[in-house]
Amino acid sequence: MVGEPELIADAIILQLKLEHQGGMERVVFRCRIAKSLLGSDAAERPAVLVDRLVPWIALEFEQVREAALKSIRTQKKLFELTFDQSSPGPF
Repeated sequence: MVGEPELIADAIILQLKLEHQGGMERVVFRCRIAKSLLGSDAAERPAVLVDRLVPWIALEFEQVREAALKSIRTQKKLFELTFDQSSPGPF
């Protein structure tokens, strides 16, 4: 996780960094998690959210990496991976 979580009305936003094991490539992206998927104390424990995301992101690593790189290159903004009722991911 990079920085502090951002709390908005209906979600928690984490800024995450993917890093190749060799350290040659780093990609930062945002992860928006709908509060409706989380327990009431989730905002106070962002490390728990990251722990739940790690295995999911590991399985989807190449897709997330490519989307993050494309967003940075073409849109000049961080890619935002969203988890909500229609796409709950690991939640």
